[in-house]
Amino acid sequence: MIFQVGELKTGMDGDVLISITLTPKEGPQIQFQRTLSDLDRLYQYLVRSYPEYIAPPSPPKSSDYDFLLESVQLFLDRVSSHPIFSESKGIIDFPTNEFQFLLPPSPIQRNPSQKSLFSFEKPAQDTDVYFEESKREMQTVATYITSIGRINERLAIAGRDICKTNQELGQRLLNWGPASPGFVRILKKMAKACYVEEEALFHQVHYRATTLTDQLLMLLRGAESSQSALDHRSFCLESYDQACKHTMKKLQQMDRMRGSSSIKQEKVDLALEELTQSKRVEQEAKEQFKKASDVTRLELERYRQEKSHDLERMMDQYVKSQIAFCKELQSSVSLLL
Repeated sequence: MIFQVGELKTGMDGDVLISITLTPKEGPQIQFQRTLSDLDRLYQYLVRSYPEYIAPPSPPKSSDYDFLLESVQLFLDRVSSHPIFSESKGIIDFPTNEFQFLLPPSPIQRNPSQKSLFSFEKPAQDTDVYFEESKREMQTVATYITSIGRINERLAIAGRDICKTNQELGQRLLNWGPASPGFVRILKKMAKACYVEEEALFHQVHYRATTLTDQLLMLLRGAESSQSALDHRSFCLESYDQACKHTMKKLQQMDRMRGSSSIKQEKVDLALEELTQSKRVEQEAKEQFKKASDVTRLELERYRQEKSHDLERMMDQYVKSQIAFCKELQSSVSLLL
């Protein structure tokens, strides 16, 4: 199936409404509309229904519609091309049914007491070398993204203050008291330069507060998805370990029965039945752990490739933004020459 994202518009409730065209493998095209909240519900459904897989991050609400359009398309492309997600009930029902999935809190949603969108978490430990290193890697990625996000927030705040200062300075230069005509022309040039610089800074602040912040939040959500898959594997490992310990206790119980001469056959039969059940649970836990390990290993490789692509896209847009910003600053300086 192929999803094609069309028009985006803001609904009366403030949610973003997305027009989507689906081209299925068989049958006619389907045109439908979904909100940004529906995409988040789909993401949460995939995370909860397939914990061993790494769900691609859904885009956060953004005022940058160009970024949002590209991010929604990328999310749907990655979901529809995934060998498991593309066959899930969630993605199959997505174009035709109103979503009724549970809405757990988004992992990147701001809490009322949280001053920053970016916060640090303690890393989890793992006994397997590969997965232990992967956990450290994902924790490092989340830490770096968090650090960059915090710096970006502070730069945006500082930029707003500079914009305000430039605007006030330009106004004061224009309202300067009596002066000679030549000095007045110089003051007007300086005021115009302040306004041009203020406009350039405004564009830069807007980019940092919207597009760059939203890109960082998507990267952070991707890192959280990978950590969730690794945590699920750790849970499977713990379940397998507990099952092995339970089986060991049953074996020890059988050994004690063998050393007793007055044990009843009924107790022996019951103990054998419990041992058989315990071994069955242990085998199921072992298979679940092996599946989680194999799937997560493959998913991590896919996630790393997607993360590299997203980082390249973010850095490309960042460099273009800085070049445009420098050109606008250059034009403000040229007004003084």
